[in-house]
Amino acid sequence: MTYSYWVYGLRVCSNIEIPALPRLPDISQTNQQYDVTIAFDPTIADFDIYNCPHPIYIDLTETHCVMFDRRYGLFILTEGRDVVIQPSESQNLDQLRLYILGTVLTVLLYQRGILALHGSAMAIGDAVVGVIAPSGTGKSSTAAALYNKGYRLLSDDAVSIVYQHGQYCVYPGYARLKVSESVADCLNYSDDHIIERHPDCGEVSFDARHQFVGDALPLKQIYVLQSGDALDIQPCSQRDAVFAMMLNSLPTMWMKHHNPAQFRQCTEFAKAVPFYTLTRSQNLADLPALATLLEQHFLNS
Repeated sequence: MTYSYWVYGLRVCSNIEIPALPRLPDISQTNQQYDVTIAFDPTIADFDIYNCPHPIYIDLTETHCVMFDRRYGLFILTEGRDVVIQPSESQNLDQLRLYILGTVLTVLLYQRGILALHGSAMAIGDAVVGVIAPSGTGKSSTAAALYNKGYRLLSDDAVSIVYQHGQYCVYPGYARLKVSESVADCLNYSDDHIIERHPDCGEVSFDARHQFVGDALPLKQIYVLQSGDALDIQPCSQRDAVFAMMLNSLPTMWMKHHNPAQFRQCTEFAKAVPFYTLTRSQNLADLPALATLLEQHFLNS
């Protein structure tokens, strides 16, 4: 059985069900074609031939990527179109789906030449605010605080940016936000909101479908998150904006060199879209004030 999905502007055909992704009518009998195919294949390789002493192996290029995680399996991604997965014998299907939603989709966007930043995107009115930051620094909790104020989610984990019709736009991902259990408690998310608990990392995913954007929207500005003692927003230079993009995107996130085309892409983007440094404390009680500060700055910019 195959499943059809729509994510980050891509039509995806998969022989594994991924409930988090928005469903798409089957287009196999029409003149349209899928952009991405995801397939399980238990025969593609013997794990032991890699003879790797480490549990994780990654080889990433613009056209071919091999990712081996002994906990989940072997993933081969080609030219941003084809994904072949050999699950490990001990794989947990829920964890495997999280790997697809995060790492696999991000690599696909990179191979397709799409600027994909590690962050969250929220719609305030008819424009998008992006918040980018390394893992664990609070991008999702910042998005969740805005969500609590009634704003709509486009994506969590990756901000997919394309240039179309003379402007930069963000394509929506899927209608879930993943935050720590402590953030969920602070923002008063009840068990009715929570879809999935991730005991390995102390996080929960909650359903954001009733405040989710289904179409691409123009991107107005991006905030680069950093920790500090007090809430603050300051303009970010173009040089620092490019550095922040490189730091919060593949392949730099995996300690590999960026390609020249992507560097030029980031440079042109930094000239067109304002960047700001958003300083936040690690005190979760400050989340509502952080959301209000960002909201007011965004609306007044």
